[in-house]
Amino acid sequence: MFKFIKMHGAGNDFAIFDEREGKISFSSQDIQKMSNRNKGIGFDQIIILSNSGRADIKMSIYNADGSSAGTCGNAARCVADLTGKDNGAIEVGERLLFFKKLPPLNNNPMYTVNMGKPEFAWDKIPLSSPVDPLNLNFMIEGFEQGAALSMGNPHLVFFSSIPLELESVAKYGALFEKHKLFPQAVNVNFAHILDNNHIALTVYERGAGITLACGSGACATAVIAYIQKLINNECKVDLPGGTLLIEITEDLEVLMTGSAVKCFEGQISF
Repeated sequence: MFKFIKMHGAGNDFAIFDEREGKISFSSQDIQKMSNRNKGIGFDQIIILSNSGRADIKMSIYNADGSSAGTCGNAARCVADLTGKDNGAIEVGERLLFFKKLPPLNNNPMYTVNMGKPEFAWDKIPLSSPVDPLNLNFMIEGFEQGAALSMGNPHLVFFSSIPLELESVAKYGALFEKHKLFPQAVNVNFAHILDNNHIALTVYERGAGITLACGSGACATAVIAYIQKLINNECKVDLPGGTLLIEITEDLEVLMTGSAVKCFEGQISF
């Protein structure tokens, strides 16, 4: 029997397991079964918590298909809530994500997480060839120009004059997710600028498909929009599952604010 906590941040949902209570090892097939929303727990990502030698806690993230997610801003807020601390740090990959608890909003815990600085080096995102990640050209009508960066995981951002229908997000998200330019696949962000401090965003996450929210995607999109002078350094990002607040500091650190909601606790066996 494995105990878990089901949580979500802006609708991006997780099954969180604590390895500090006993060794946990799930295969990709196990994760796929658990992620099934009809026959399993149902989630976008699975989070494994463990001890950290350099932070309050460590989290490892796996997508619904069993692949590694790299990082996850919405999950970071949920894990921050589980620490019971007002301030702290979470180890995820090579990064430390620092968090701060805020007053609750609509009875939901709220946290700001410093997601760190974006990575623009082509080989660190990574891309498969040394091209300018901020000026990517594709031979696909309607998506001729995009921009890429890493927030601890790779992101590709497109801006459109009108919001895309979900059918188009699914079609082109799947197409770009596995594009040859991205050897580790990529999260695909479809954004529409509402005004200079407001973005509408839908994300096709690698290994998970369309999700209700993607924290690192909101950060990546805001950074690209800020660099392109489409928004100010503070903005709201509306996603299908809720709204995140993003602030970009003078040295390009990205602060993300949003909720962390506990759904239920349970146990599962194989």
